[in-house]
Amino acid sequence: METAVFIENLKYIFANLGITKAHVAKMCGVSKATVSMWLAGRKPYRQSIETISDLISSLLYLSVRPEQLLTEDLQSLLRKNEVKRVIIKKLLNDLSAMPIDDLIVINDYVHRIAEQQTGEAA
Repeated sequence: METAVFIENLKYIFANLGITKAHVAKMCGVSKATVSMWLAGRKPYRQSIETISDLISSLLYLSVRPEQLLTEDLQSLLRKNEVKRVIIKKLLNDLSAMPIDDLIVINDYVHRIAEQQTGEAA
């Protein structure tokens, strides 16, 4: 069952995210033929699944764990997290437009708050 879910997720990635078999093969250190075998039902090694989940996470501004690629439909996972993904993307766009001095101030502020929360939790 896990392999069937993984195959559907891989097909979705190829059809909707602009990623090719060659791209996945290169990132995972395997041949395109190996990626084709995954699509035919062969389960990839754990490291390849982790690499693919990292790739998806970075492209979609969403944390996709390796086990989710094997057990959860990627389309429904994206729908559940769409609001979070949109907010993160907007935040990244806003931050990239800010002057570096402002980013340093924000960084310092965030670290101070995190330290306060850690101190309160202890």
